[in-house]
Amino acid sequence: MNKSVLSIALVLSLTACGDKPYEFEGKYLVTEGEECAPDTKSKDKDMVFFEIIAQGKGDSKTYTAKIPMGAAWGLPTSSNGNSSPTEKEELNFSFNKEGKSGLFTGKPSIDMTVTVIPHEMKENHIWLTKWDATVAQNGMVKQLSPLEEMKKQAERPGEKIKFSDKGLCLSKKYR
Repeated sequence: MNKSVLSIALVLSLTACGDKPYEFEGKYLVTEGEECAPDTKSKDKDMVFFEIIAQGKGDSKTYTAKIPMGAAWGLPTSSNGNSSPTEKEELNFSFNKEGKSGLFTGKPSIDMTVTVIPHEMKENHIWLTKWDATVAQNGMVKQLSPLEEMKKQAERPGEKIKFSDKGLCLSKKYR
C-alpha cells in the first residue's frame, strides 16, 4: 500500500511540474528581426500594436484580441468571439468589419485571420506568424496579407522594422 501511495504522489507531483500554458494576455509592441530587439528608431516605438485579453481562468481560459492601429488602416480592430490555444500553443483570431454599399461612398467588408505563437526562446514575446485578409467591395473580392505587405515595406532601404522568417516578433509592454 505504501508503494502505491508513493507512486500516486510521484505521478501527481510530476504532473504539477509540467509546462504551464503560455500566458498570452498583454499589450504587445513591435520589435526588430530574429533577435526581437527593441525598436529604438521609430517614433511609434511605444505604440501598442497588438493586445490579447484573457477571458476566464485556468483550463477554461480563452482570449480575444485587438489591433489598436487597425482603425487608422481601415481594418477591424477587435476579434470576433474567443480563441483557445491549440495543441501547438497557437492562438487563431478572426476579425470582421461589415462593408457599406454605395457607388462613391461605399466601404469594403473585411474578414481577417491572425495567428500568434509563443516565442520558444524569449519570455514575454510572441510571433505574429499569419495575418490574412479578404476584402470584398462591389462584387470584387481580393485576398491579401497585411503581414506580407509589411515585410515588403521593411525590405525597402532605410526602413526601420526588420522581420524574421517566422513573422513579426512582438514583446509585452510593461508600463
